[in-house]
Amino acid sequence: DDCMAQYQNENLKHIKISASESFGAYYLPEFINRFNVKAPKVRVTLEVLSNQQVVENTINLKNDIGFVSFPFKDKKLNTIEIVKDEIVIIMNPTHPLARKTKIK
Repeated sequence: DDCMAQYQNENLKHIKISASESFGAYYLPEFINRFNVKAPKVRVTLEVLSNQQVVENTINLKNDIGFVSFPFKDKKLNTIEIVKDEIVIIMNPTHPLARKTKIK
């Protein structure tokens, strides 16, 4: 929100975002919609790509910001973890996997 507010204050008119499939499909649309209400003169485009393509686009300045679904280190980028996501498997108690304590 702070970053996007700065775009509005500096009269920048377009924010280009690249995001991995899960983040781009499930998390970002709601934030983008709320931002569009607050700053209707700023156009936001979202491109959903693979994690690797998001990283490459960000390094090559093809977007303003990128969102990926895994932590990584690259000396050419600053990274900030913004969401801790927990994945849970659900199944019927009679399913064969329900007896396992670990699933690889």
